[in-house]
Amino acid sequence: VVHAGWRGTAARVVQGAVRLMQDLGAESSDMYAVIGPAIQGACYQVGSDTARHFPSSVVKHSDADYRVDLPRCNQLQLMEVGVPKEQIEVSRSCTHCQPELSSYRRDQDRAERMGAFLVLRS
Repeated sequence: VVHAGWRGTAARVVQGAVRLMQDLGAESSDMYAVIGPAIQGACYQVGSDTARHFPSSVVKHSDADYRVDLPRCNQLQLMEVGVPKEQIEVSRSCTHCQPELSSYRRDQDRAERMGAFLVLRS
């Protein structure tokens, strides 16, 4: 389980996680990934100082407005290290515009927290 907000995505933490698993003997071609829920690109407005950390393929720019598609960026990063696209599920649930999901950006100090877990079965 990896959390990748904008700083983690810019630092390529998902690729670091894949490399750690590869060091333990895993093959990226055998990996499956699920991304999300997350703030989606249409809702994730950032300044140019943040947008500059990302490839233009995941940044939409108009006037002084920058929007970054973090889920897509993480998907591309996973594919760069060999996880097949068809084995990456990207949630389209938006934590910003869906009030039933937690969003610090939307709710600030009133925001609830989400959690995730992973179970290994043999």
